[in-house]
Amino acid sequence: MNDLLRVDDLHVRFTTPAGFIQAVRGVSFRMRPASTLAVVGESGSGKSVVSQSILRILPRNGEISRGSILFADPRGSGEVGRASRVRHIAGAAYGPPYDGASGAGCTPPRPQSTSGAPT
Repeated sequence: MNDLLRVDDLHVRFTTPAGFIQAVRGVSFRMRPASTLAVVGESGSGKSVVSQSILRILPRNGEISRGSILFADPRGSGEVGRASRVRHIAGAAYGPPYDGASGAGCTPPRPQSTSGAPT
């Protein structure tokens, strides 16, 4: 596999009291090493659900009902594995925007008045 990440025919659904809601149907894409991938779509189109599926952080009522997510670990032997390893590798960079990748934290920008003075 020459791909860093491959998503094939991903289907995600959520359980509700009224039954299932299909949130993602048949999403497929691949990402090569040293490349950038943009997931673009309208509000409610499933972009966040696809990302949560890759990182295996779907809400409790969500499930991947079909498809596969494969990841080739660039730090390891290059073997292809299930995407649960992605969460471990991406974990340091995934979090609140002001935590910083190291987890040490940084201060969010302070609001400014129109005159430029801190509020």
